[in-house]
Order: sequence, then structure tokens, then C-alpha cells
Amino acid sequence: MNNSDYPKKGKKIFIDDGKPWELGVLGKRDTYSQFYDYIVGYLEAANLIVETLISNQREDNSNVSFMAQENLNCAILSVCFLYRQYLELALKGLYLEYSDDTEEKKKEFLQKTSHNLEKIWEFARPILESVIECGDEENGLVGLDAYIKEFQEKDPTSMLFRYPVSKQLYPMHPIEMSINLRNIMECMDETEHFLSDILPYLDIEKSKNHSNNYSQEGMQ
Repeated sequence: MNNSDYPKKGKKIFIDDGKPWELGVLGKRDTYSQFYDYIVGYLEAANLIVETLISNQREDNSNVSFMAQENLNCAILSVCFLYRQYLELALKGLYLEYSDDTEEKKKEFLQKTSHNLEKIWEFARPILESVIECGDEENGLVGLDAYIKEFQEKDPTSMLFRYPVSKQLYPMHPIEMSINLRNIMECMDETEHFLSDILPYLDIEKSKNHSNNYSQEGMQ
């Protein structure tokens, strides 16, 4: 038996040469800035999967082919996992980047919160609130709060979409349920738009604080 599609003897998975459009680069920025690559990567990968699957369906056709349905059923696991990873890292990155806490406090934060979205949100929310006054941003904060709580309730340990069974061999999905992929994509896109609009204000405040600290040190 000889099949060229099988894994190749001597071939390596991770190589660092090839055409420019084939190569991605890791570790090109400082630690906190690298959060951006993870956050956006998870979000855009999930969006690409959803958009590709949905674009192959006719909006006026309520009947989905067997294979198309199978593709949706398989994709929902990776899509929901990617979106949860996006949300978790977006909130963690927010705290780590903009909090004035010490490095020791930030280490404690990572250990204490683990994958619990609501616990992470307890640290990240005050940072957003510090630059939000009222209006659309305030409503956006309320909406984001609800999204986080819903995701945490659905997947409290970040395991629901990773594995088919628990460590005790209990099925992760004992009851059949449907999840609208377009809707979850819209919710996560709304989250990203909201955070992207708020971050410039946080950057300004961070710059001011650093300038004030520098001035105070110079006066001592």
C-alpha cells in the first residue's frame, strides 16, 4: 500500500521557511502586545468558519443538505471554543494592559481567575467603567455584562466545546440543542466593536498616568 496523502517519514510539522504568504510570525512584540495576536486570531478564525459555512447556504432555502448540516454540527464546537477563547483573552488582556496593579497582583489574578469569565470580568469591568460616562457606551457595557454571564453559565470551565466527555466520562452534551452560529458571531463582533471603541480612551488615561508618575519622580 502506498498513498502520498499519508504522513511522510522525516517530514516536520513546524518549519520556518517557505513563501512569504505562507509564514506567520510569533513573538514579534512585547508580552502584553502579543495578546492582540491571540485575541484577534481567535475571533477572526471563528468568523471565517461561520461566514464560509453560511455563505454556502441559500437564504431562501429552509432545507439544508445532509453534508451542509454535518459541517455546521462539526463547526459549532470549534467556533464556540474560539469565541470563548477570544472573550476570555480580551478581558484578561484588558486588565493586564491597563491595570495599575503590581506584577505580583497580576500573577495572582491569572491564578485566581483561571477560565472563569465572571471572575475575570470583576477585574476588567472597573477599568472600562473608569472611562465610560453614559449613553451608548454605558448600554454597551450592560450588554457585554449579559454576554459574559451567559457564556459563563453555558460553559463555566471552558471544557464544554473542547471535549465530548468529562474526565468522569460523562457526555458534555447529553441533550440535543441548537446554536445559531450567525447570532453568536454577531454578539462577539459587537463585543469587539465596543472594546475597540473604548481602548483609545484607556490609552489616553494610561499615557496621562505615566506622565504624572514621571513628573512626580522627577520632583523627588
